[in-house]
Amino acid sequence: MNEPRHGEKGHLLLSFTAIIAAAALFLAVLFLGWTHLAGVGRATVTDGLDRGTGSAIEPPDQSGASGGSGTGAQATVPVAVTVDVNPSRLGSGESATLTLNIRNVTKEPVTATFRTSLEADFTVESGNRVVWQWSRSREVKLEDGRAVLQPGQTLSFKAVWDGRDDSGRVVSPGDYAVKGVFLGQLPGRTLPVIAEPAPIVVTP
Repeated sequence: MNEPRHGEKGHLLLSFTAIIAAAALFLAVLFLGWTHLAGVGRATVTDGLDRGTGSAIEPPDQSGASGGSGTGAQATVPVAVTVDVNPSRLGSGESATLTLNIRNVTKEPVTATFRTSLEADFTVESGNRVVWQWSRSREVKLEDGRAVLQPGQTLSFKAVWDGRDDSGRVVSPGDYAVKGVFLGQLPGRTLPVIAEPAPIVVTP
């Protein structure tokens, strides 16, 4: 069998190198594509809706730290978050307007950043059971945004609850609690800020 001439050897070496380079490029593209897709699941944000009590509620520090420096320590909340319900008594066939107010209580501008189109959310709860959540009927998209609150300025979000649960059934008469959560990321914090629940009574 005749051995390849010098020129043929160079051609074979070049082809082999091209194949290796193409394979490496394919693996890199595959890895980057997988990394991009892995972030899609962030669109629905519900973590923190059931946590905390008190004025300007904030979810507890996941690391167990009570403040100061540390991996899980959260900065002091620079905003006051409240939720209003109007009317607070809901009769048959009526609807209530829910308003989440975020007020800058500092003397400096506060910037909140968002990673999705969902900037705030509301739930109506009976005991520890969520009967209705505003975001469940909304399409949430991945998109970056920001809001700057000047000292004393208030940012408001509104939603309407028609007295039905997530399945579209009219809820039973009784006492319910409305919770509002602000999903903007504040300086030095990674957790959402939750307003103190507001009562609402559903009458026959």
